[in-house]
Amino acid sequence: MLKANEFELKLAATQLQTRSFKSINAKIYALSVSYAHSIFARISYINFFVSNVLAQAMEFKE
Repeated sequence: MLKANEFELKLAATQLQTRSFKSINAKIYALSVSYAHSIFARISYINFFVSNVLAQAMEFKE
């Protein structure tokens, strides 16, 4: 009886660890995706800004 309970406890602990590990992985994935998105947005903004500055410089030259 005791051994069965011990086994069930170990199994429950393992399942809890697996579940929390999965949620941690999901959180890390979500963070990395949003971080990558913010970097991409920043790069797009920089490209837009630079092309605007260049366009204005070209207009100014003419």
